[in-house]
Parts: sequence; structure tokens; C-alpha cells
Amino acid sequence: MIVSRSRFPVALFVLGTMLAALTMLAISVGSFPVPLPKVIAVLWAALTGADAEVADNMRVVVLQVRAPRVIAALAVGAALASAGAGYQNLFRNPLVSPDILGVSAGCALGAVTGILLSLPFLLIQAFAFGGGIVAVGLVLAVGAWVRGGDRVLTLVLTGVVVGSLFGAGVAFVKVLADPYNQLPAIVYWLLGSFTGVLLVGPVPPNSNLSGWLFNVARPDTLKNGAFAHLARMPEGPPNTAVPCERNSV
Repeated sequence: MIVSRSRFPVALFVLGTMLAALTMLAISVGSFPVPLPKVIAVLWAALTGADAEVADNMRVVVLQVRAPRVIAALAVGAALASAGAGYQNLFRNPLVSPDILGVSAGCALGAVTGILLSLPFLLIQAFAFGGGIVAVGLVLAVGAWVRGGDRVLTLVLTGVVVGSLFGAGVAFVKVLADPYNQLPAIVYWLLGSFTGVLLVGPVPPNSNLSGWLFNVARPDTLKNGAFAHLARMPEGPPNTAVPCERNSV
């Protein structure tokens, strides 16, 4: 949908309001429901450093479990939107997506290869990035080799072929992978999940937003190992039950 310049501020305000509402709703719902007023109170307390006057288990679920996952989901969604906008501008077509040149299949093949080799987490991400670069390079090389015709159409058709080739490579790696350890990790990586995004350590009751975001971005939230969670489970205050949140976000 194309929005005129005069209506852009209104559209931006409406979309921003919807995003804020959906963010609050995503933090509220789950296997351990938290009322929306409690969510707002906890987040406002994190902004101001005041006491939210809510139960400790609700504060832990909001700040240590769900809010980091929602932030990660927003960041990934923004990255995918930027990639889609870049491709649409490149091809002058509003229907294209990042997998049009086989990038998604190339990244998948690189990542599953890293998992097959039992590489650390960061190297798996590097392999995924390298696989996407290789896929794009191969498409551009084949497109430059083919002479005549519509260049954009040539790139699209070449991307379909390269994507199918790399997809077959992913299937081949699945056959070679250990079915009890590596294959589940490959499947979960391809499907994507935010369940491993957790805040490290307990949140002090009167901590402000800057301290909370610092804990979210701490380097030790990442652990080496292809099949390890990104962070350990939150540890609640003494004698406080921390609800289990596995599939909330």
C-alpha cells in the first residue's frame, strides 16, 4: 500500500499505536496470564525506577521472560522489513522478498552445515551469513554470464534455481545429521524461535530501564554451543515461584 506524503504522519501514528498495543498484548498473554494494567505498571516502574506494587512472579515474567522476547521479535521483524523494502526497491516490484535471489536458502544451508559440524553459536551465524553471500554471488555470476533478455527476469529465474539447489543441500544435511541431537537443532533453527531469549539474572525491584536494558544486552547472555539456549532460565527471588514460559512469544 502506497501512502501519500500528506497522510504519512497519520499513517505512522496509527501504525505506531497498533504496534504499541500489540506489544502490550504479547507481554500480557501466555501460559501465565498477566493482566494488562499489571504489565503497564511493571514497564512504567522499569522506566521510572519506582515500585510497581505487583507480585514478584509477575515482575519476573514480564521483565525477564516476555519483554526480552518481544524486543527480539520486534528487532527481527524490523530487519526483515528492511530487507524486503531493499529488495522491492531494487527490483521495482512490491511482491519480491529476500528469498528471491536464494538468500534464505543460502543462509539455511550455511547454518545447518555449521550445526552439522557442531560449531559454536557465533560461527553458525557466520556460516549462515556466508551462505547468503555465496548464494547472491552465484546468482549474480550466472546472471552476468547469460547474455540477452530482461536482466531482472534472468536474476529472478536464476534465484529460483539457486534457491532450489541450496534447498536440496539443506535436505541432504538433514539426512547426514544425528537424528537425536543435530537434526532437532536444525529443525528448530529453520523454524525460528525466541524461547531462548531470556534476561540473565534477577531484576532488582526498583531497577530503572537503563539497568534492565544493560542486563538484556550483556555479552554473557550468549553461550557457545550449537544446541544451547541463548541464556539461562531466570532465577526468581527466594521463596518465589517463577512460572514456566515456553511458548509465550
